[in-house]
Amino acid sequence: RASDAVETALDKKRKRAVGLVLSLSLRDLDQLENQAIRSGLSANYGALSQALVPMISGFEAVILLVFMFGYLVYLSPLAAAITAGVLTLTIIGYANHHKKMTDALRFGSQSESSFQRQTDGIVGGAKELQLSRRKREHLKEAMNDSSEGLANARKSAARFFADLIATGTSISYLLAGMVVFILPILSGDNTESLSQTVIAIIFILSPIGSIVQSMQHFSTAQYSLRAINEFESALGELSAGAARDDQ
Repeated sequence: RASDAVETALDKKRKRAVGLVLSLSLRDLDQLENQAIRSGLSANYGALSQALVPMISGFEAVILLVFMFGYLVYLSPLAAAITAGVLTLTIIGYANHHKKMTDALRFGSQSESSFQRQTDGIVGGAKELQLSRRKREHLKEAMNDSSEGLANARKSAARFFADLIATGTSISYLLAGMVVFILPILSGDNTESLSQTVIAIIFILSPIGSIVQSMQHFSTAQYSLRAINEFESALGELSAGAARDDQ
């Protein structure tokens, strides 16, 4: 149901953007790059749709985590405090990586747009390129630079995602180790109560992992949605300018 609702909302936004694009004059269309139109009407929506299912799974994991944490508070307030501390570290780690991941995604998108424009130039200016060796060499050098920039941006994004996942995994093992080895020393719980607490902690590890995994999809979805809204704003400004000129 959540996926259906989001896809319906995206469909409305996409149709509205299509209507705005088709209402523009040739002069206004020239102000928009082909890659900007392509990304604004297709690519960003595709990235957002692909991130939906993992994000919904992460939301389900949050609900499960909340209820399991309440049960853990009932079993052992000390274990719940340890878990809360670990979750706080996870949130802080994500917050520190979030801006870097967003910057890497933005730079990657810009590099991809530049490379796409140059690729379109090969198709649209094939005859001119065949007649000029200098232009071919210049385009080749520019495309090599764009390709390298795109690779570096994607490497950076992958590195931040990997760091986030590795941090989440390490924190999960830290939580399990603290509960199994340190909690019995700090608390005087009996064996049965301790066993229930350990089982609850182990059960909590799975939703924590799902939440960490969904964070990277959330970053991608947030960036794609921001790009879609910026594209719509640009279309709205062009349409408003055209309306003022008509008056």
